Amino acid sequence: MKPLIWKELQENARWAAMIVLLFGGYAVSYGRFCMCDSFFAFVSFVGALFGGGLGILQIMYESRGDRLAHLLHRPLSRSRIFLAKAFAGTGLYLTAMGIPFVLFVIRVSTTHLALPFRWETLLPWLADILTGLVYYFAGILAAERQGRWFGSRGLGFSVALLCSFLVWNVSQFWHAVFVILALGGLVAVAAWGVFLTGGDNEQRMPLFAKATLAITVLIGLMVLSVEGKVIAFESIVPRDARISGKSYLLNRAGRLLVLDRSANQVAKVTELDGREIDQFSRSNHDLNTRLYLLFAPAVSGGFPKEGSYRIFGRMYIEYEHKSIPRGERWFYVAEHGRLVGFDIVLNRLLGSIGPDGFSPGEPSKKVRFEGELYFRTNGRFVVPPDCVAFTSGVYAVDFGRREITSLFIPTAGETLLWAGPLQDNTQDSANVVAVTNRSVHIVSNSTGDVIALPLAYDRGDYELLTVYQVEKPQRWVVRYEPSFHQGLAARDTLPQHFVEYSATGQEISRTTVRPFAWHEPTNYQPWFGAVTAPAEAFLLLGTIRHEFIGTSSPSGAFGTNGVCGALCSFVLGSRMNDPGDLSPLAICLVDMLYGILPHPIDLCFGISNRRILNYAAGVLLNGMLGATCCLLLARQYAYSLRQCLIWTSAGFLFGPIGVLVMLAIQHWPARLPCPACGKLRQVTHEICESCGAHQAPPPLDGTEVFESGTDTVEPAFLTKY
Repeated sequence: MKPLIWKELQENARWAAMIVLLFGGYAVSYGRFCMCDSFFAFVSFVGALFGGGLGILQIMYESRGDRLAHLLHRPLSRSRIFLAKAFAGTGLYLTAMGIPFVLFVIRVSTTHLALPFRWETLLPWLADILTGLVYYFAGILAAERQGRWFGSRGLGFSVALLCSFLVWNVSQFWHAVFVILALGGLVAVAAWGVFLTGGDNEQRMPLFAKATLAITVLIGLMVLSVEGKVIAFESIVPRDARISGKSYLLNRAGRLLVLDRSANQVAKVTELDGREIDQFSRSNHDLNTRLYLLFAPAVSGGFPKEGSYRIFGRMYIEYEHKSIPRGERWFYVAEHGRLVGFDIVLNRLLGSIGPDGFSPGEPSKKVRFEGELYFRTNGRFVVPPDCVAFTSGVYAVDFGRREITSLFIPTAGETLLWAGPLQDNTQDSANVVAVTNRSVHIVSNSTGDVIALPLAYDRGDYELLTVYQVEKPQRWVVRYEPSFHQGLAARDTLPQHFVEYSATGQEISRTTVRPFAWHEPTNYQPWFGAVTAPAEAFLLLGTIRHEFIGTSSPSGAFGTNGVCGALCSFVLGSRMNDPGDLSPLAICLVDMLYGILPHPIDLCFGISNRRILNYAAGVLLNGMLGATCCLLLARQYAYSLRQCLIWTSAGFLFGPIGVLVMLAIQHWPARLPCPACGKLRQVTHEICESCGAHQAPPPLDGTEVFESGTDTVEPAFLTKY
């Protein structure tokens, strides 16, 4: 086995050396700033290209003819030959992709850089490198397998693409490792089974390997099916036409207006009854400035954050403040619990700022801020905070003067949820809004006065808040919207509330308005049921049920318990560590699958909705079509009763995809007309499957050794033994 491993290393080492030079040089050119999504995307691309290409190159030249015979003549079993090739291939891949990674780790651990560094920032890079191993085994599967139809040979790469998608969107690093091990192991076992048979379906494959091959083909086809439907829907209904562009806003006088930025229209402002009061051209470059002058100053917060191991905001957050001098960068470093500054010109540490003020030198033993820092996320990017707000209080920091001032400290029993400034160009200083679990506090940045506005609605139902400052006379308006955790159906159906307070904090009035639906139901969605298998529909709806209709909606059909609920909680779950965190995977799936699944509002009404009935009828029709095709194929080729039941069930659960899986992995011998009944019969069977007649003897052509009709007598030297 060692000589075979050494042979594989010698033959393929040049490809690894090429990757080390190209990938390593590119990583060095990125420098310290390679900890970003653009670099990680490049790592994923290189890992997929190199891994898949290496798997194909290792197998392609020795999978046919004399080269295959030369390989298999060695005194090793096929399993050990495959293990030797896989060991050499994975070793070359990890060496080529790991050398730049190790060099970078050595560099950042031995060189002082004017930026914070945590080892956790290397986890996305490591996960993308390991994902390339799935592409490696997919390459082996594609090169070795003799598919009945050519496209089935590359379905392992669809599984690898699914792995990349999950690795980029799961919440925690160990989730990513689990996905890589599960999908990578699945494709590896399938590749091993195909290698044992030389890619020929006629040879008997171990049952476990054949099952993994079937699952690999099935997952690959389902990935293509879902992606094809998403592309089809986006081509039928453009994104601008699907998303509502209407929203409620307040003008500076406190009047409620509607801003309409719908597709194929110019932006316009109307009254609640639809009367137009202003219109803006989309081509006007100062549209945002005009809207800013028309509407009241506002600040929003309380949005749930995306929790992912690829978001570095939990380790450090960079501040962007007008008081930061040029040549300096300031970060909040969670490890130290302080604001840490660096001089990027001289490449040195300036010091740190905490509740006790500025301190030069290392921040490790200084006084920490209590609680967690408030910040927002936009996808995997952290939005720089507008003010320094912790659960323990709000602070104003002048980075140039190295000064810190306490603006608001919650009372006993209160916890700060979020804070932000009410920016207004017409005033010299901005008021700061601090929202706790009990009330909304308006803090004057100039005088330090605090106005408390009690919360009017329960935080469990209305968790998102927007605070407006209106004039003539000066008042405060708080906007309540349904929480994200109630699901999209609640956000599209529950009303929004505007509560108005006087300048001293007394409630004046309440206004309730109907919501604008994020997505409107379309007539196209039910028709996608006809191209969706029952198992696919159940899996997709069960996975994102929580994001569609929340936990309190009476859908009942797709509960949070069971297989889908377990998957949702384990890998596809909507929460990470913080109860307010959202999974990037859940958000991405909702955005991708919204158009090809029933609308969340329709799901709330269940079978009483016409669109739901049409969708369910299409799903059942899809399953019946697949079951019928599988049953006919099984009967034509004389499958046993057990095989007929298995493939008919697979056809019903997975529809036409089940038929394609059957065609891809089963052996289909040639068939000729039976001379007795005239029906097609398999040439590998002694008797006809339809009439039971034996095969007819071949016609005489004069080359026969024995005379026709005489008994064949075995030679004596054979019968003797």
